[in-house]
Amino acid sequence: MRAVAAFTLALLLPGCFWVTTKHEGDTLRRDVGSLDGRVAKQEERIDDRVKQLDESLAKATKLLARSSADVGAEVEKLAADLAMLVGVIQELRASGEAMRAEFSALRTENGALRKEFDSRMTEAEGRLDAVGKAGPATTLVVPPVPLDKDASFAAAKEKLAAGALAEARRALREFAKTWPDDARADDALLLIAEAFTRELQHEKAIAELQRLIDAYPKSDKLAEAMFRAGLAAIELKTCLDARAYLGEVVARHAKSPHAREAKAKLGYLQKNAAKKSVCR
Repeated sequence: MRAVAAFTLALLLPGCFWVTTKHEGDTLRRDVGSLDGRVAKQEERIDDRVKQLDESLAKATKLLARSSADVGAEVEKLAADLAMLVGVIQELRASGEAMRAEFSALRTENGALRKEFDSRMTEAEGRLDAVGKAGPATTLVVPPVPLDKDASFAAAKEKLAAGALAEARRALREFAKTWPDDARADDALLLIAEAFTRELQHEKAIAELQRLIDAYPKSDKLAEAMFRAGLAAIELKTCLDARAYLGEVVARHAKSPHAREAKAKLGYLQKNAAKKSVCR
């Protein structure tokens, strides 16, 4: 501003016009040139700062977008996993309910079968008594059952071991009726079922095993009875019954020695369910 004022004053003062104007003009030009240089440098620095800020903003925007995408992908994956788990739980729950319904129906059916079986056995025993009274030529010699329960159970097991299956069954049934509260009463029913199984009378074996299941729900032979009933049902090709019995072994007696084999049998039935040679 001083240079501009001096230049203006020089214009107004005669006699010093040329010298003052040149000197002040040079000074003014230098000042203006210096100012222009400083302004240009300042603008360059500002441009650099703006460029750096733009680059930082672009990087931050990309990072935020990538982070949001990653979070969204994780949320979607978690949602998919949760949906899958919910589906599995619902499927297992439905399978368990179906299995319980099958077992309940089987228990009802076997209860009716057991009543019919008892009726037939009573009728058969009556016929045997009638044959015994008919005369010496047709009399069947049936040794009396010992009154001592230990001796009775031992004698029945000896008959079973000797292959006298019918006699063994009569002795074991008499034992179970006479001493129903004995710790071996459930064993007696299990052995009766075994005798029927040896003769391939699987339906009768299942009836005896179901009798054990119903009469002794806290028996330590429960898992074995259900497992044997399942095997007998497989022999009869009644896969619905087999799955019900074997499913109970796996679901309620997972620690029993029969659980692993029961699970394997269930897999076999599921794999061959469409074959008539396996499931009729």
